[in-house]
Amino acid sequence: MFEVITLDLSPNGEWLVGNGKSGLSLGTPHPFVFFYNPETGESRILPSSVPSDTVSELNYSGVEIQWDGKMVGIYYNSIRPGRDKLYHLRLSDGRVKELQVCSHPNCSIDIEEPLGLVACICAIDRGHTIQGELEVWRWDGKTSSELLVTLPVPRGAGAVELSPTGKRASFLTRGKSEKDEKGYSQLTWVKHFVDLASRRVITLGQGDFDDMNSWLTDDVVLRPDPKSLRVWRYDLESNNQEVFVEFAPDALAESEQRRRSGSKYNGITTAMVAGRNRQYLLFVPQVDRVSSTLHVADLGCALEKTRVGIRGYATRP
Repeated sequence: MFEVITLDLSPNGEWLVGNGKSGLSLGTPHPFVFFYNPETGESRILPSSVPSDTVSELNYSGVEIQWDGKMVGIYYNSIRPGRDKLYHLRLSDGRVKELQVCSHPNCSIDIEEPLGLVACICAIDRGHTIQGELEVWRWDGKTSSELLVTLPVPRGAGAVELSPTGKRASFLTRGKSEKDEKGYSQLTWVKHFVDLASRRVITLGQGDFDDMNSWLTDDVVLRPDPKSLRVWRYDLESNNQEVFVEFAPDALAESEQRRRSGSKYNGITTAMVAGRNRQYLLFVPQVDRVSSTLHVADLGCALEKTRVGIRGYATRP
């Protein structure tokens, strides 16, 4: 089984980088870093140039990973004691460089190099209380130089994502635990969208997948429907939504395990677009908490193209 934890799309739209958990039916699942091309179906893992200690650190549960602007390396936030800072890994030779972003430890960070911006959500010690705070800084590729925005967010917020031109940011907080069709308790997440100029926050629904980029434009996001096989196109300015894509009940391939169990997909919990022309939809059906499968659909025909994530097989670049 393979469980995707975080995903980030490359600047050219071709490659995803993420970390997930893989494991056999016996034994404890372990995290690992992978690269995936939704158009070709090619999968890769970290190149052999990356030192083993860096691989171990990247595979540490809870690490966030994202592409740099030139696709020569990846940023990651180490959460190991004493190393809770942001680092850049150059994939060609495995070189690791420590970066200065903010003075707070254990932050969720989104770097947008083309915009010259970096957003951080951190837990700030205010004496008697711990408060969440969103900060947006100017970014020169090495350090954060000018604080542009600071505003309070709920404690425990994370997975910050800047919109395409930096007008807004999104983040997640934990929602209420919900029971699935078999009575098992499932952790859910609530997604928030904040206008950085007006400080207006819009909150949309709950899901069970915690880190996918839903932005289409600064004002329009994808809104998966947990009660149907639809993904909506939601306008944050007008509060209007229309169907972005809808799947027929038999359009999604079922795993052998699902066919035997008789369970059916009854909704979609998370979605993002990918590909050079943004022609693919990556999504997780509502019942796929069991098999932890990421699905890929071709938006040109609204049919599922392939599925990834059931097994963690990959090749080195």
